[in-house]
Amino acid sequence: MFIRSIGSMIHVYLSGQIKHKKQLEQFCYDVLFSLIRNTTHVVDIEVRVKKDVGGQMGFCWGDHEHIVIELAKGNSVSGEYVQFDYNEIVVTLAHELVHAKQHITKSLCDEQEAYDSQYELVRRFWNPHQLHTTSV
Repeated sequence: MFIRSIGSMIHVYLSGQIKHKKQLEQFCYDVLFSLIRNTTHVVDIEVRVKKDVGGQMGFCWGDHEHIVIELAKGNSVSGEYVQFDYNEIVVTLAHELVHAKQHITKSLCDEQEAYDSQYELVRRFWNPHQLHTTSV
């Protein structure tokens, strides 16, 4: 489990088996810092990487103090497990981090904001040349 904090107020906990945990953890930190410069309360964000999350790529739930993000490494299709591309997982993480920001700021859940932001956040904070992997 990797832990990183924004100031002393937002703490990210990353768990589960996935390659490049430190880089993913730094990505979370960079994205959250860009989305939330200041918060007046402590927030714990758990990012749980799992083999499958019920047929979805990711979920985010919680309240303004405790948030859980679940990321799937793959999905079962017609009884066969299909692993997601690593870059797909990073885009999903960016999308779910936007939802985390919405929880922290007590904003309405805005799916369009998450879709509109996810690729820009990946472009800004994930260096695809840094890692040359497509497997998780």
